[in-house]
Amino acid sequence: MSNGFLDDLDEVEDYDDAELFDDAEDYDDAEARRRRRSQVQAARQRAQQRRVAARRPMPTPSSPRAVVSAVKQIDLQTKVQQDDLRSVVAAGNRKLDRSNLATVATLLIGEAFRAFGTPDNSFVRAGLQASPLLLLSPGRRYPGVEGVVRHPAFLGGVGALGLALVGDQRNRGSSVRTIDVVGPGQMSSGTRQLFVADVTDASGRPSTATITWASSDTSVATVDATGVVTAVGAGFTVISATAGEVVRRIGLQVSGTVVSK
Repeated sequence: MSNGFLDDLDEVEDYDDAELFDDAEDYDDAEARRRRRSQVQAARQRAQQRRVAARRPMPTPSSPRAVVSAVKQIDLQTKVQQDDLRSVVAAGNRKLDRSNLATVATLLIGEAFRAFGTPDNSFVRAGLQASPLLLLSPGRRYPGVEGVVRHPAFLGGVGALGLALVGDQRNRGSSVRTIDVVGPGQMSSGTRQLFVADVTDASGRPSTATITWASSDTSVATVDATGVVTAVGAGFTVISATAGEVVRRIGLQVSGTVVSK
């Protein structure tokens, strides 16, 4: 044992309670005796703690082989964690690249529509616009049919086709079916006459589509945006009314006789 432990034991033996009270000439003060008694108790506690510590078994040192094995195990775990991190980063980079390609493809399709015209078939148009979604990858992979349904291309394609179907039905319901033009077939030079166009939609109801008026020969007659025709000179012209994709034409013969007002 250490010398300090033996010293504490000696200190405990030296400071016996009897000696404390026998040595009255040195410690006749009550406060001094209390301090002395406290010192003795503290010395006894330290001695007891050292006895308990001396009874504890000393840890067995690890062998060099065990230390090397533990270090190798830690190094292996570190490498596995690094490989997992690299895989996660690489997968994230691949998803980012595919997202960038999808964005570029969407831009190119829009520019192609503007340059070469939009397909007349609304479903073809919707399919082309949704095609860049095929480049995207789902955030999480699902097995079987669920993986297909949750893919952005499926969701976007179904949504685009659904909107195209709704829009096609609305356009069919509001599209112009017929135009009937009411106006005279003959006019005298210098006179004016209002031509009226009745437009009906696919449901047979009156349509509010905008009507565009035109004259095939403005030297014979002119027509303004409201359908007012002005006879200019003798000859024949065709007055046309256009709404949507429907055109209605009516012939007009203008005589050279000037009608006085």
